[in-house]
Amino acid sequence: MLRLRLLGGLSVESDGAPVGGSAAQPRRLALLAVIAHAGASGVTREHLQALLWPDLDEDRARKVLTHAIYALRRDLGGEDAIAGVKELRLDPEIVSCDLFEFDRAVSNGTLEPAAEAYGGPFLHGFRLPGVPEFDRWADAERTALAHRFLDVLEKLGRDARRRGDADAAVRWWRRAAAQDPLNARITTELMDALVAAGNVAGALQQARIYEALVEEELSLPPDREVVRLAGRIREAAAVRAEPVSVGARDQPVREEPAGAADQSQSTYAASPAHAPAAGSRSRLVRAVAAAVILAGVGVGAASVWRARSATRVAVDAPVFMVGAIRDHREGNAAEGLGTTADLLATNLARATGLRVVSTARVYELLAQMDANLQQPTPADLSMAARLAGATELIDGAVYPLPDGRFRFDLRRTRIPSGELVGSHTLIGDDLFALADSGTARLVHDAGARLPGGTIAAVTTTSEVAYRFYEEGLRHYYRGDLARARTLFEAALGEDSTFAMATFYLGLALDDLHVVRREAMFERARALAARGSERERLIIEAGWAQHRRDPSLVAVAETLAVRYPLEIEGHLYSGLSLVMSGRPADGIVPLRRVVSLDSLGLERGPARCHACEAMGILLGSYVMIDSLPAALREARRWVEKQEESIRAWREYGSVLLVAGRSEEAAAAFRRAAAIDPRLEDDPGLTAVLWILQDRPAVAEQELRRIGMAGDALRRFETQWYLAIALREQGKLAEALAAAELARGVRRRPPEDTVITEGYLMHAQVLLESGAARQAASIMDSLARREPRFPDRSAWAMVHRATALAAAGDTAPLPSLADTLLGLGAGTLNRQHVHHYVRGLLHEARGDAEGAVRELRQALATGPSRTYLRLGALLTRLGRPGEAVPVLQAALRGGIEGRSLYTTRTELHETLALAWDAARRPDSAAAHWRVVAESWRDADPVLRPRRDAAVRRLGELGIGAPSASGKR
Repeated sequence: MLRLRLLGGLSVESDGAPVGGSAAQPRRLALLAVIAHAGASGVTREHLQALLWPDLDEDRARKVLTHAIYALRRDLGGEDAIAGVKELRLDPEIVSCDLFEFDRAVSNGTLEPAAEAYGGPFLHGFRLPGVPEFDRWADAERTALAHRFLDVLEKLGRDARRRGDADAAVRWWRRAAAQDPLNARITTELMDALVAAGNVAGALQQARIYEALVEEELSLPPDREVVRLAGRIREAAAVRAEPVSVGARDQPVREEPAGAADQSQSTYAASPAHAPAAGSRSRLVRAVAAAVILAGVGVGAASVWRARSATRVAVDAPVFMVGAIRDHREGNAAEGLGTTADLLATNLARATGLRVVSTARVYELLAQMDANLQQPTPADLSMAARLAGATELIDGAVYPLPDGRFRFDLRRTRIPSGELVGSHTLIGDDLFALADSGTARLVHDAGARLPGGTIAAVTTTSEVAYRFYEEGLRHYYRGDLARARTLFEAALGEDSTFAMATFYLGLALDDLHVVRREAMFERARALAARGSERERLIIEAGWAQHRRDPSLVAVAETLAVRYPLEIEGHLYSGLSLVMSGRPADGIVPLRRVVSLDSLGLERGPARCHACEAMGILLGSYVMIDSLPAALREARRWVEKQEESIRAWREYGSVLLVAGRSEEAAAAFRRAAAIDPRLEDDPGLTAVLWILQDRPAVAEQELRRIGMAGDALRRFETQWYLAIALREQGKLAEALAAAELARGVRRRPPEDTVITEGYLMHAQVLLESGAARQAASIMDSLARREPRFPDRSAWAMVHRATALAAAGDTAPLPSLADTLLGLGAGTLNRQHVHHYVRGLLHEARGDAEGAVRELRQALATGPSRTYLRLGALLTRLGRPGEAVPVLQAALRGGIEGRSLYTTRTELHETLALAWDAARRPDSAAAHWRVVAESWRDADPVLRPRRDAAVRRLGELGIGAPSASGKR
């Protein structure tokens, strides 16, 4: 009998002895793991090919997979071990597997065998180097299984406590705490169990362990519930030496009959009943006594695939928007929508068969309407509901009762008629219980289905934390980020495991706090494992966008499909497609954002998804050579937002790309008129003159601006000055400006983000002929960025450029291989290894090979890719192919991906291409730009400027004078 172990590692045994041959090779072990995980339903060959051999073309991947399956069947002892042709599965009669046993036990409800079958995290310690798709799939499944295992342990713990078996309860809660040692709720359950078992000292010790872990791992204070329970245990031990009960948490749910004759109204009572949430952490947590390895977290490829293939919400399903729920309890001011409103909206979003507008979206719409976010009127809320596409508005109020409980009056109103659909009155011990009861009634009314668990289990058990969070949302969408940060931090002070508060704190942090922002996104992603699906997807998408992780494409698509009312899903989807080199594919989701957020486009408030989408959309049209569409959309934007600085700047940039410099200048002047501070804005000044190929004017204006303003303004002035000087070939002066830029913008020592000043410094050194020095700087920058694959990859790309310029091609093959692995883990660097291979082919004299590689790098490579490819094609006698490549590069901006060459170099190469194509008139226009721009160039560029002047003479065109005019 063959035995496959997936939990706690990955291995295959036959009668207790390890199986050798193919079954011991990492890629084929991974193949077995994926097939086994699919269970009886099996897995398609196409899915296996995409997961395990993503870099091979379809035919090659199919052949490799066929050979791997053949070899596995041979070494496993027969054809029947892996059954199926199109869909493959393991035969459980031949191959036993611990994962099969765990799944079967959980499905049958036999929880103790399930707990025994779980031997550790899924595929623990197993990785496939160079195959990030598989690793992301394994991480996602590891998280899902850890979630299920923790749920099993918690059920066992609660069952043991109900039976009065204190020792068993301690055993199960201890295992749950080992799985999730930072979970305050699990810690309190274990402390209760220890007290019930007579081990008061053990309960207090567990509190100390938790406090130490939270301090060590998170640098945060412990959860207040743990501290309070520890205090009660100490007091009880000192006074009576009796076990201490948690109290209302353990009371059973009670129902009371309806007291109204109206069948549309019902009354229910509910206790908190804070059911547990399975959670996990993606880090090595050092406990006081021993280290505990926990499962990874996040929504990976497989979980995203499952979500995408899940049943979609019907298009005619009700769309709920939760409006204001007034809180009339003592000490609770009626501000905003109220804590209960967001609890209810978040809980409703967990249901299958209905759609819900998030509270964040409601606040965004109210801000766009210039409504009072502290006390929105019923008319404002009704308008927001219509704008959000809601079919029903939910509102109500919470009142205190004499017995200490609370009454929740809930009302449903049809939109837009205002007709009352129904109402409910609910009784509960706290807001969480009321939100759960209200959700249950609304879901039942809608004929939908609600998964198990409670709202507290997927958010927080602290009402105070939730109140801070809800108020933080209001300030965030009002544009007051400083106040929002304070409130989100206060929420985390109450409950450090509140995932959405952590995520929004990351969103509210600016570029001056980039290290902390990174930590918040990572922390939120870890905490999201216990949250609802919608919030997990929102957090995962935000994390992936921040990290430029390729999972953003799949996560964004899933978010957009499962929750079409969440604008972020469509925005992330369009952005991810554009960043991965597919601008044409990104246009549809970006236009969807503009359509959904039409009010934002008209009003241009602090938070405007449509404005973000428009900026990306214009760039997409430019990238696909659709300038008429870009101009049309840009005009539409400024017509909608006549007082938007960003809209006028974007419009001006598109006009410059279209060659309409006078109109562009007018657009930029309009932007400056809106805010006089922009009159001397370094970026606007540089873009205006450099994109008109007048870098000398840009230099003059930037020098006039000088070193005025704060550090950021001084940095920007020197940064753009260095670009203007490079365009003129004044490399020594550009180097001085780059060094000054590097000096005026100093980041904190712990900040590992690549400093822009160093990038500019290295680029000027490269163009000055100091290639080895430039390569050294780029190597240092790459080593500083191990947590950011996209930044490390970018620095390595430019190190390769410098090494090739220095004639040192020996490191290039290794760099290309490293970039292949790094790029696979990024959204926008997946093809840059082709650029380095192109450099290698070119250095070896293989021009055709270089062309093939450079073409594959065009989408996400540096602008030097265009320059080198255009030059190679011209040299090969193919100027007709070279011209559009070079023209596309000239349509880029003056920074970002276009930073790593100059427009003057592109003009020079394009002039050569037009000459080779026997189009002298076209060539002359570019030769003239070269001659004018390099009029005062350093000696290293003087021969090339002289060649341009000679060519103009041969064409019968006079060279520019010292003033730059003929």
